[in-house]
Order: sequence, then structure tokens, then C-alpha cells
Amino acid sequence: MTNHEVERGAQHFDIRTPAFDIRHSLPVLAEEERMAATVGLLELKLQVPQAMNLKDKRRALKSFKDRLRNGHNVSVAEVDMQDHIRLAVLAVAMVSNDRRYVEGALQQIVNAAAMHRDMILLEHQVQWL
Repeated sequence: MTNHEVERGAQHFDIRTPAFDIRHSLPVLAEEERMAATVGLLELKLQVPQAMNLKDKRRALKSFKDRLRNGHNVSVAEVDMQDHIRLAVLAVAMVSNDRRYVEGALQQIVNAAAMHRDMILLEHQVQWL
């Protein structure tokens, strides 16, 4: 067998040919061996009362978003109210194989938003995907 061939059962496939499909060379896992991913999506509706313009609002949000990304390993984006001076909606997403871990981390983020000095937490909602 050369460097360009893959063995699958008693068959050999040349990976340079267009008919080769890598999915057929991967082992098939039983249902109980597959990892179940949990995706938690947290939506935060925030008010930034001291913002006098969009630049002030974005400065406060950037600081908060950077702190969340660095401290909790999450993805954060402003998803609504981008043109409103004092309101913002942030979406925070986290993926793990342990739902309890995601629940705890998202609750810590809600607590951090509620205690943040530059903004007021108006609403929050968690969705599971």
C-alpha cells in the first residue's frame, strides 16, 4: 500500500481519485459511543444608562464582551438594538458535552451582567439547542 492509498476492509482506495470518500474510511461509532454536544444560547437585554452616543455604548459593551470571552470561553455578539444609544441585546453561546457545566457558566454570566457597573440587565433568556 502506498502513501496515497487507504485500506478499508479488504479494499484499497487511492485518495487521489475523485471517487474516494473519506467518510467511508472513518470508523462508525455505536450510538452510545457518540458524544452528545449541548449548546446553550443566552440572550441578554442590557441598558447602558451613561452612554451619550453609540461610541460610549460600544466601548462599554466591548469591555464586557472581552471579559466574557476571556473568562468563560464563550462566543459573544451584539445581535439587536445596534443603532439604539442606550439599549443592547447580546447573544452568548457556549458548547460542551456537560449541560450542568453550561448551565452554571451561563448563570455566572447572568450574575456578572447584573452586577456590571456600566450597564443594567433588563432581561435574560436561555435556550438549549
